[in-house]
Amino acid sequence: MTAPCDATPPPVWQSSMCGLVRTMGATLFVCPLQVIKTHQQLGGGRCDRVAASIWEKRGFRGFYAGAAPHLAKWAYREIWVWPMITIVPPSLDPCHVGPLAQQALTGLSIATIDTALAPLDRARILLSCNERLTFSDFFRRGWSGLGSQWRRQASHWASFLVFQKIFRDQEGSQPTLSQLTVAGIKTTLATSFIAAPFDAANTLRQMGIPRHQWRTLFRGLPISAFATGIHGVSGVVLIGLLERKS
Repeated sequence: MTAPCDATPPPVWQSSMCGLVRTMGATLFVCPLQVIKTHQQLGGGRCDRVAASIWEKRGFRGFYAGAAPHLAKWAYREIWVWPMITIVPPSLDPCHVGPLAQQALTGLSIATIDTALAPLDRARILLSCNERLTFSDFFRRGWSGLGSQWRRQASHWASFLVFQKIFRDQEGSQPTLSQLTVAGIKTTLATSFIAAPFDAANTLRQMGIPRHQWRTLFRGLPISAFATGIHGVSGVVLIGLLERKS
């Protein structure tokens, strides 16, 4: 169901603040999962064994290695991502762009802007693996692999926005909180399967491992889906609530 052309998006500050609050809460739970996922993508192994290895080597703080750049990246992103999600699709209505195409174009636009945060993503990956982060790694080599970074973000954001639109519309024009949660779970499952190979490829590229077999690109998929689910479900719920205010 396409949003009406005269719908007024919520104020930018409101979208930004809601996104920031959502991110701060979700990151506390997601960061340890991201660390485990990164180790799995690089070396494989069951998640429980990987978690035990991290605990043995670094203790509790090992699960929050790379939390600073991870939180900085998400906090900066949330300031402009949610206003884009609520403003860009309706603005494409006069161009006769279909609702799913609107979501896909918004996702690709977000991915393009988000590529500017590539050094923070590289810092997160290096610190998660207990690698030393130097000035060169962050400011000079941090821009390496921009192609893999963009493909990772594009596959995630485009698929997330398209699927959340499909599954939310299936729940009706005014879905309840429980219906939004169900739509978020469905969106997460679909998005995780599509984005997982690009996420793993980016991790391998940032660690200087350019060649890999395709079967390795699905390492860490279950834990990745769980981590994505926390952000995904809360994201779908937030989009639904923001659209109600429009």
